[in-house]
Amino acid sequence: MGLIRQHAAGGEEATILRVFCRAAAADPARLERLDATVAAPDRGQAVRARVADHRGNVLTLVSRTSAPETEQGGSRPQPGAFASFEIGTTDAAATRAFYAQAFDWRSEQDPGSVSAPCYSIFTGPVPTGGMHDYSTVTDSAEFAMPTFLATDVPTDVSRAVSHGRTVEYGPEAATYGLAFAGFGVVA
Repeated sequence: MGLIRQHAAGGEEATILRVFCRAAAADPARLERLDATVAAPDRGQAVRARVADHRGNVLTLVSRTSAPETEQGGSRPQPGAFASFEIGTTDAAATRAFYAQAFDWRSEQDPGSVSAPCYSIFTGPVPTGGMHDYSTVTDSAEFAMPTFLATDVPTDVSRAVSHGRTVEYGPEAATYGLAFAGFGVVA
């Protein structure tokens, strides 16, 4: 996994998930064979292509050798900093297979999950993201989103709600103590 960059107001998307690739120029064609679609082709820059995965989540492919940014994990994270990414899906088997074939990501079921089945995603030696299986949840949507480090999740959710956000899920905690919640845009 690469970076998450937020554009200024007026940009096409509020948040872009970037995936560092070994051969970004070749990846769009390979990903199309896995039922992904190329939203914007290689422009000969560090950002090689914009691709929608097999479920419609948009990712930006970046060559490891040409990206001027550094990968996540360079220093100790602070509250409010990017922590990881989360993929929500209604077809966990297909999503796990896609990312394994597309980027060599490994996923393992999270034994501490207390609600929807969750998988830890390994893009390297340690988990850097999660995937939630919403196949049994009515009206679920596919998504890919960033997660941010918080020191007091219930208080942060209450503050977000007081500012007009809607609670999507949580707060809840995994059996090993990780607390999390999701909230959406202003209602």
